[in-house]
Amino acid sequence: MSKILVFNSLGGPEVLEFQNFILDRELEADEVLYNVKAFALNRSDWLLSSGYHYTIPDLPSRIGSEASGIVEKIGSNVKKFKIGDKVTSIPFFTTKYMVHGEVAITPEKYLTHCPNNLNFTESCSIWMQYLTAYYPFVEIARIKEGDCVLIGAASSSAGLGAIDIVKSCGGSVIATTRSNKKMNFLQNCGADEVINTTEGNLSEKILEITNGNGVRAVYDPIGNPFYEKYLDALQMGAIIFHFGLLSGESIKIDISRHVRKNSFFLPYSMFNYVSDQSSLLRGVDYITEKTKEGIFKPKIDKIFSFKNSIEAYKYLLEYDVMGKIVVDVNNT
Repeated sequence: MSKILVFNSLGGPEVLEFQNFILDRELEADEVLYNVKAFALNRSDWLLSSGYHYTIPDLPSRIGSEASGIVEKIGSNVKKFKIGDKVTSIPFFTTKYMVHGEVAITPEKYLTHCPNNLNFTESCSIWMQYLTAYYPFVEIARIKEGDCVLIGAASSSAGLGAIDIVKSCGGSVIATTRSNKKMNFLQNCGADEVINTTEGNLSEKILEITNGNGVRAVYDPIGNPFYEKYLDALQMGAIIFHFGLLSGESIKIDISRHVRKNSFFLPYSMFNYVSDQSSLLRGVDYITEKTKEGIFKPKIDKIFSFKNSIEAYKYLLEYDVMGKIVVDVNNT
């Protein structure tokens, strides 16, 4: 019998447990059931299980938003997929369709075929990191050649995806980290400049790098005190995309410093963009094309076996991760 990961109370990885999966209903018309071959972890998954995400889970709840596998059964109105197809899920705002386990159900709208040049562990690792960065830099800020973007916590999967997206637009990247050992890694991943935020004045370093021009956009998953450190290095009309609270400290908006730069602060979530069908398709098409061309390729930090799925979540929180954490379901 297939197993899935669930939680019955809020908390850290210790609340996760394996449970038998029983399909006790007919598939809805737009649903696809697939045997999961691999799934990827995101910090938003942990935020959900711990009760810190803006999505409130209905307990007991499954966990996870990214998986890849092989279609086993389809609903009556499903047109894009057939039994035996290799598919990968696109994260979206939901409390119903979680995917970490040996089997998952996802609406047709939020599934796509696995790219032919990626295996299952890679295919489950592309959508959260690349779509999260696609909308800010391709569609909202419209980054172009000559624009410079500041990326916080750049060694995370979201940060690495943002580096690729900005570079695909022709922009340049200033990546930040708190660790000297990550600086060469980030340069090898495409960052034009890397700054250790524990050393010196961040705004002064950014202005030095940009010849006093400042940055066109900021990708901020951290919050305070990171936010306060780069405000004086924004160029006129810059936009901050704030999408996380890795520091655990909420941002208090500094109106005066924003006014001085005519800059914008956007509380951002990818989920608000993939809910629209045309917006979703534009993002998927862009990332699919770049992936097939080999321009985008997910960077995986570590792969766990299925029996060690809970250990994978502990690793997500306890270790200095550089890239995606993936569970290979075929490896039991």
